[in-house]
Amino acid sequence: MDAHAAVPPTIGRYRIDGVLGEGAMAVVYAGFDPGIQRQVAIKCLHHHVAADAAYRRRFLAEARAAGHLVHPNVVTIFDAGETDDGRPYIAMERLGGETLASRVASEGLPPLPLVIELASQIAAALNYAHEQGVIHHDIKPENIMLAEGWHYAKLSDFGIAERRGAQAADGKIGGTPAYMALERLRGEADDARSDLFSLGVVMYWLITGKLPWRETSDVARLIRERQRLPRPPIEPLDPATPSMLVGIVRTLLYPTAAARYQSGAEVVDDLRQARREYERLHEKPIANRIISLRLRWAGALGATLSLVLLLGLATIYAKQNTAVSGLALDFGGSLSRMIAGEAAENLLLNDQAATRALVQYIAQNRQIRYLAVADRLGNVVASTQAADIGQALPIRTT
Repeated sequence: MDAHAAVPPTIGRYRIDGVLGEGAMAVVYAGFDPGIQRQVAIKCLHHHVAADAAYRRRFLAEARAAGHLVHPNVVTIFDAGETDDGRPYIAMERLGGETLASRVASEGLPPLPLVIELASQIAAALNYAHEQGVIHHDIKPENIMLAEGWHYAKLSDFGIAERRGAQAADGKIGGTPAYMALERLRGEADDARSDLFSLGVVMYWLITGKLPWRETSDVARLIRERQRLPRPPIEPLDPATPSMLVGIVRTLLYPTAAARYQSGAEVVDDLRQARREYERLHEKPIANRIISLRLRWAGALGATLSLVLLLGLATIYAKQNTAVSGLALDFGGSLSRMIAGEAAENLLLNDQAATRALVQYIAQNRQIRYLAVADRLGNVVASTQAADIGQALPIRTT
C-alpha cells in the first residue's frame, strides 16, 4: 500500500470495512454496497500508478469492457469509477475462497483429475472472454480464485495487466513475466493465444511442480533463456499423467502463436479427451469388459490395423528354447488378435485418447517390450515409445 496511506471510510457509494490484500499496482478493500446490501471487493490503484494518465484511462476502459463478462468462471465486475483524489477503482464480486497460488502453498498440488477440471474451467472462461473481445493479459495462479475447495475456479483481475507487460527503461518488466508469451516479452502485438500460452505455463506448474523457465524480472535474460530452451521438457510428478495432457501443455507452450491452440474451446475439447484417457487407465481390466469382436469389425468398414508386438522372455534353458519360443509366438498371436479387437472401434471413431489408454494398460505387462497401434495409413497412433507417435510404423526385429 502507499506509504502511510489511511484506509478511506468510503469509495464512491461503497463503505470500506478493511483491506483484503495489496500488491505493487493496487490495493483491494473489503467494501459494502448499502443500496443493495451486498459485500464487494474494491480494487483501487495506488497513487504512483494512478499518476500515469494514459494508464488510468486504459484501466477504466478495460474494466468497463470486462464488466460485460457474465460467466460462471469469471469474477463479476459490478462498477468502475474514480475516487475523490483521482484514483481509478473497480468494484467486483467478493469471493470467500483463496487463490490457486495460496491453496497450493498450503495444501500442495492437486491430483490430476482436479488439474484437468480446473484447466477446463479456466480455458472455458478465456474462450468466452476472447469471444467478447476481452484479453486477460495476466493469467497466473494468483489471478485464479478457488471456491468450494478445489472444484470451482474463477478468473479474476481482467484488464489491469496491460501496463505490466510494458518494458521499463531499465530493461525490467513488471508483473510476472515467467507466465508471459514470448511475443509479449518482446513488446510485440499479442492476442488471445498469448493468454492460452500463460494457461499452458500454469498447467505445466500444476503437473510438474515447477515453472518451465526460471522466474525473473529481467526481460532480456528471460528472452535469451526462452530462445535457448524454446521447448522445455515436461516431466510430470505423477507417472499416471495421461500422454494427452502432456501433449496439451506442449501445444500451449509453442513459441509461435500460430502453432498453439487457436481458441480456448479447442483446449476444452482436448482436455475432455485427456480426462477420458485418465479414466480409461483407471478402469477395470479389459478381461472384465464384455466386447463383441464381430460387431466391432463389422463397423470398421475396411479400416485396417497395423500392429507391432514383440514379447520379451526371461532367460530360458537352452534345451527348452524351441518349446518356449513356439509358446511365445502362439501367445503373441492370440494377444495381437485381442488387441486388434479392442482397438478397432477406437480407430474407426478416431478416438486416439482411448487407443493410447489401451496401449498403456496392456504395456503394464512387463513381458511386453514394445507395442504400437497404427491407423490404416501406417501412422502410429499409440505406442509404448512416445517418440513413435505420429511417425510411420517402425519395423522392429529385436
